[in-house]
Amino acid sequence: IYVFSGVIRNLLLGYYENRDLDIVIGNTDELNLPLKYFRPLKLKRNSFGGYKVSIGKLIIDVWDIRNTWGIKNLNLQSSPNSLLKTAFFNFSSIVYDFNQEKFIYDNNFIEFYHTHAMDVLCEKNPDIPLCIVNTVYYALKYSFTIKYGLCKWIVDNYCSLYDYKEVQLRHYKYEYFDSVLIEKVVDVCRRALPIMQVSKDSRVLEIWSGRL
Repeated sequence: IYVFSGVIRNLLLGYYENRDLDIVIGNTDELNLPLKYFRPLKLKRNSFGGYKVSIGKLIIDVWDIRNTWGIKNLNLQSSPNSLLKTAFFNFSSIVYDFNQEKFIYDNNFIEFYHTHAMDVLCEKNPDIPLCIVNTVYYALKYSFTIKYGLCKWIVDNYCSLYDYKEVQLRHYKYEYFDSVLIEKVVDVCRRALPIMQVSKDSRVLEIWSGRL
């Protein structure tokens, strides 16, 4: 059993508010849970062929490691180290091995931990508009800065035709930003890119952004 993604980032940074929890199972073929444990829960299938479990306001996504989108589409081995390579953000490049009671991570997470600067790791992702929305969300909610690689990815992949409202309602159940604000953030990235390419300093974005 591996705990993956945002809940670990929040724990290590001291943020104790978690909207969801991602749990990856090493081999669901060997998983056998009595039905009585499922009766009080709300269950539905998720996009990984696993289950989305609702416990009060907490959403838990559970899936087989073999069905992780990046592992399947990048032909990676089904291992926790491969999970790190499938992460879109550098702050997700950490896994907690529940059975071994240890963290598995790489230098990408360590760099983020010290700088609080977001970057893109796995550029291939099946939900581009969600990645853009998430970048804006984390930048404004937690004041994470955006590094050159992620900044360029956003500029290259942004499209005004995406339904950013639908993406937010699907993922957050609430529309935090309208399309105008998202476009402003993208424009900030676009204008800052030439300077960032030279300086590689994510703080350049703060000069351009002002008050969004």
